[in-house]
Amino acid sequence: MTDLPTLGSCADLYVAVWDEYGGEAFGAAALDRRLAERDGANDAPHGDALGRRLATLVGAGALERLDDGRLRARLPPDAPAEDWHALGAERAGAVHAALTRMAGAGEDDRTYRHDGERYAPLPAGEAAERPLVPRAERALDDSVVGVALYAPAEEAAPVQRAADDLCAMDAPSFTKVTSAVVAGADGDLEFRLYLRRT
Repeated sequence: MTDLPTLGSCADLYVAVWDEYGGEAFGAAALDRRLAERDGANDAPHGDALGRRLATLVGAGALERLDDGRLRARLPPDAPAEDWHALGAERAGAVHAALTRMAGAGEDDRTYRHDGERYAPLPAGEAAERPLVPRAERALDDSVVGVALYAPAEEAAPVQRAADDLCAMDAPSFTKVTSAVVAGADGDLEFRLYLRRT
């Protein structure tokens, strides 16, 4: 098992990301090249070491992974503490909701219902595992009519993009049914977009 770096050891990388890109999206390979040009080949983390540091920052919620695989810094390094706390609370809420859905849920509880039909829940927000297509394929079985993409209510845009990607596929093929904002298992608002398998 590869050890992930500590968050503290990634602080310098986060500052470098902000200095290079601000809140703009970037690719890991482009960052690798820029750091090598700026700091010299031996001074900056490269390759797998850079990837592990970026993964740590994504896991902490400081960086967000976009649908296209690029990354984006979420806040300036000198943002007020309450902004960083809000990011942490958002992240903790997403983890709590995911664990609540899984903990002790019976097979019937692992579906969402809409108009009397069952949909397999599939996380699709900023923190969701990518790529989404294989996960959607695994979620489909004879007990459901499709998938219900979900995320915290403030992350409706990534859910919409994920739904568009799934609906553009040939196999399995999906069509949008409806969307709704509902109270999730933890009481926080959750955006759901229902996709029927066609």
